[in-house]
Amino acid sequence: MNDLTFPERLRVAADLIEAHPDLPKPVVFAYSHDRVDVTWQLMNDEDAKDNQRDAAQRILRAIGGKWAKNPWDDRFDFKQPNYRPGVNLAVYTHRDQVCERRVVGTEDVTIPAVEAQPERVETRELVEWDCSPVLAEAAS
Repeated sequence: MNDLTFPERLRVAADLIEAHPDLPKPVVFAYSHDRVDVTWQLMNDEDAKDNQRDAAQRILRAIGGKWAKNPWDDRFDFKQPNYRPGVNLAVYTHRDQVCERRVVGTEDVTIPAVEAQPERVETRELVEWDCSPVLAEAAS
């Protein structure tokens, strides 16, 4: 089956949720009959927000398949586009919950003068994130 109807996409999402009652509950978005997104927003889940790494591992392992890792800003996301035609999966976490933050140095940054504030120099941390092998077994 190359394409699913909108009701079939919704059934795929419902079947996925029903098949995994032990996982955190996802949020399901349906977009104008075009696609259905099933997302686990672990940073907002009262039961998972304090242990997002374990919750993400459980989700990724239970569903299986190939998950893309998408680090950006203070988040670290896992995505499985086209889990089924027109059905996308995503797991959203705070980066500091699934990765190790390492300060590798500092840099001085000149902040230009603006109205009522003179020019100044701020020292900022240079940070790298070590995100493996935290979920290496569960995602590639």
